[in-house]
This record gives sequence, structure tokens and C-alpha cells, in this order.
Amino acid sequence: EARLFHMLRPDRVGLATAMLTGNKAPLGAALRRPFDRTNTSHVLAISGLHLGTLALALWWGLSRALLALAPNAVCSVGLKRALGPLTCAGVAAYVLMVGAPTSALRALGMLCALSAAQAARARVDPLRALCAACWALVAWQPWVLFDVGFQLSVAATGGILLYWRAQQGTQGAPALRRVRQTAGVCVCAGLATMPLILELAGEWSLASIALNLVVSPLVSLAVFPLMLIGAATSYWSMPAAHVVLEGALEMMWTLRQWCAWGASWAPAPWRPGHMHPASVLGATACAWGAIRWHSRWPRASVAALIAGALVLSMPGQLARHRQHQRALTWHSLPVGQGDSTLLLTQGKSVLIDAGGAVFGRDPGASLVLPTLRYEGIDRLDAVVLTHPDMDHMDGLWAVIQDTPPRHFYYNAASDQHPKLARMVRWLGDHGTALHPLAPGSTPLLDTPVHLWIAPADEDLTSENDRSVVVGLDAAGVRGLITGDLEAQGEGAWQRAHPDTPVHILKAGHHGSKTSSTQAFVEATRPHVALISCGANNRFGHPHPSVVRRLRAAGARLWRTDAHGLVTVEIAPSGTWRVRAMRP
Repeated sequence: EARLFHMLRPDRVGLATAMLTGNKAPLGAALRRPFDRTNTSHVLAISGLHLGTLALALWWGLSRALLALAPNAVCSVGLKRALGPLTCAGVAAYVLMVGAPTSALRALGMLCALSAAQAARARVDPLRALCAACWALVAWQPWVLFDVGFQLSVAATGGILLYWRAQQGTQGAPALRRVRQTAGVCVCAGLATMPLILELAGEWSLASIALNLVVSPLVSLAVFPLMLIGAATSYWSMPAAHVVLEGALEMMWTLRQWCAWGASWAPAPWRPGHMHPASVLGATACAWGAIRWHSRWPRASVAALIAGALVLSMPGQLARHRQHQRALTWHSLPVGQGDSTLLLTQGKSVLIDAGGAVFGRDPGASLVLPTLRYEGIDRLDAVVLTHPDMDHMDGLWAVIQDTPPRHFYYNAASDQHPKLARMVRWLGDHGTALHPLAPGSTPLLDTPVHLWIAPADEDLTSENDRSVVVGLDAAGVRGLITGDLEAQGEGAWQRAHPDTPVHILKAGHHGSKTSSTQAFVEATRPHVALISCGANNRFGHPHPSVVRRLRAAGARLWRTDAHGLVTVEIAPSGTWRVRAMRP
């Protein structure tokens, strides 16, 4: 890995480390985004595709070495029985050195099972090898069942093997049959993983199968073997290794450009919307049935695929129909110890903050973006940043880099903040209309939602107290989102908007004791209070005194740490209800 960093350019070294050493840190979100958006990111992971190539190279090299050094021993034992354990040992050493990723362990388990079957002169059945590898992994690490990489790896491999079994005994010219089988493998891997990808990411690229027909064979037959040759050559000649690796990476960069074109193709993303688990299971059964029986009953297979697509699409269509019947839908997203709110009204979408995390997954990429895709939102109409604190702002980067919003609202008094200044410059360069807010009330788009900023008639120097306050009135139901306002900011806002009761209040500063003062709670008199905070957070949010004050005012509390996603649905008639992911 050190030699890779020494030889390769900074913008290319991430591709090499991801594919050779399993280190994805240098890869970066921008570099891998085209692969993610077109469901081709499996080529960047150390999986069966890579280990199969490595095993083939080891098998070829070891067979030549054994036949040259110990031909008599090979004749007595048998070449396959001698090479199997040696190849497995070499692949196992590589898997351990790169950190033993789940997909690589699954492939290694299959290789060992197949090698054991060969040594015992038993019938080699890849599907049984897959089952054996999965059972071994689950017995060793039961929590692997919840690992996304494991789920996708098993689904793709199972689809490929079902197709391969169905193809046995088919007739035709060898070259044509090989081309057909390669295409079938790519198509079936895509179909087998489609329901799971839709459940996880909320979208599936229609360009993915066509791209995989090109990307997967090229990576397995050319790019990865060249990378292995370059890595091995670096021990003897750095200049020669540099030439080989640069050639492989140039091919990989070209594939990335093709994926970027596929991701930018307007009809490519398919977003069927929210899916019930029963829909996912039904679509999975249809896809696997089509893979298993397509060679025997082609028409039934096509019908199964169409039925699977309808099963997946129907819940989303119903959800969108219900969405158009509402005056406003308010999602309080569970982004951990942070804040994020999504408002959907009259065909418009407004995102207020997107959370942020010092450690662990980026909530913008892992939660906010999938939520937008579930809702069928290709581009946000507006993004509002209440204030440039990490737990409100950092998750926005993943969202705006995916698709820049049409409008961006922020406090003009905070525009000297370095992170905010950088975000504003980036958005301006990518066509977003910028709205630096001055004190006073400003309407937000052409919707029932209105935007206010805490007045600066007093010297409010704290970023928390300068939070943008979003107010809404939908069919007579009033709501208020206060960012991280503390006592001074709440007091200033009250003087500008005296005695303004609301039905729904997003409690300020995650329920901190410095916010939701007695005077502010008495002035707003909320029916429902939403609190966005992380489970078992080190700040003790929400503070018991805040919980007591809100309950004493008659408010019912909903918390993202306890209830997960909290949704408020407001009908045009003015009736409204609150529901949560967890009771």
C-alpha cells in the first residue's frame, strides 16, 4: 500500500487501494459516487469477482511450480487434490491481510467447500458450497445476517448460481454460448439484488444491467489481473509496476466515466417509493423464480418479472397518492445526535438541516438521501440551514453534492463561518439560488410554509441563538422549528412574535436545559413537542427539566432516539396525526 501511494497520482490511488488492499478511505465519496448510483460498486470491493481471479492466478502458478519441482508426488496425489488446499491457503492469507471483509469471507468459504468436495471426490455443487459458506459465517458471527455486504453478496451469488444451473446442458456454438452466459450472469446478479437495493437505497438504476455487462467482465478479465501483476512487479521494478498499474487505472477511470454517464441519464433512476417488507419478499420471489425457470418457461419468467415490478411499485404509488391528498407531511428524521426535518407540501420539498456525526456513518448519505429517494424526490426545492453547527450542517454535503437544491436559505449573519462560506461558494457554482436572510419574516417558496429568522435587534453573538426559525401554517395547523435557539434567542423571537401558540413544536437544541424556557413554552403552548436527539447521548438530551416543562404545558412528546422516524400528516381539512416508526 505504501508503494501504491508512492507510485500513483492522488486522484487514482483510491481505486487501487480499494481493489487491492481493501482500504476505501482514500477512495472518497466523489470518486465512488458514479459506481454507487449505477449499482456497480461491487467492482470496488474485494469480493468473489476478485478472489476468483486471484485463485485462478494462484492455481496456474502453483500448478506450473508443482509439476516442475515434484512431478512424481503430483502424479500419486492428483493435481487437483494437491492444488486445492494450497490455493485456499494463499487466498486465505490474502483475505486476512486485507481485513477479512464479509463478501471476501463468503467467497473464501465457498472456495474451501469446493476444494474439500474435490479432495473427497464428491460431486462439486456451487449452490451447496454457498450454503456451507453462509452457515459457517453465521455460526462464527451471527450478526453477519444484518450486514448489508453479506446480504448483497449472497443474493448476487445465489442468482448467478441458479442461472448457471439452469444453463447446464444448453446447446449452441461455444463462443455464442459463452457470450450468452456472461450476459446472463450479469443480468441475474442484478435481478437477484434489485429488491434488496431498492429497500436499502430507495432507488435502482435502469442502466445498471447494461453497465454491468461491460464493467464486470472488463474488471475481472483485465483491470484486476493487471493490478495484481503491477503489485507483484513492484517488488522488483517500480517503473515497470508504475506503467502496468497506470494502464489498469486508466481503464478503471474510463469505466468510471461510463458509469457517470449512466448515472446522469435522466430515466435511469427507478424510485418506486416506500415498500412494505411483504412487497420486498414478493418481488424477491418473483425475481428468483424468473432466474430459476427462464430457460424452461420464458413467458412465465417475463410475467414473473413484470409482477415483481408491480409488487414493488404499488406501495410507492399508493403512498404518493396519499401524499398529494395531504396539505403537508413533516418528517423528523432520526439522524442521531443532530437535527434534520423534511417538509413535503403542494409538490414542493424543503429539507431543514441534515445532521452530522464526528464518528460513524454520515447521516446525510446513510439516512437523508435514502429518505429522499423513498419519497421520489429527484431534486429538493429548498434547503434551509438553521445554523452552521456540525450536527446540523455536515450531513448536508452528501445531499447537495448528490443533487444541488434549487434554493438555499441561511442566516446572513453567519456567512463568515468558514464551513458555511465554503458551502455557499460550492452551491453558487452549481446553480443553486442563494438566499442570505436578514432579520424579519421571509416567505419560503410558494407554499403554506413561512420562514423567519430570530431578530438581531439584540447583540446575539451565539450561533445557536442566531438559528433560523422555520414556521408553518398548513390548513390552520401551526408548527415551529427552532433549530438550536437558547434562552436569549427564544426571548428575542418572542418579542418579535408575541403570544404565538402552535400545535407542533420542534424543541430547540435537542431538548437541552438551556432551551425551551418556561416563558417560551407558555407562549407557544404546543400540543405536540418533537425532540431530535441521539440514543444514550453524552449530553443527557433531552434534559428532565425540559421534559417536565413540556408535559406540564400539555404537550405530548415524540423523540427520535426512542421513536425513530416521527411523521406528522396534516390533511387539507385541518385534521392531523402523528405516527412514529417505533411505538
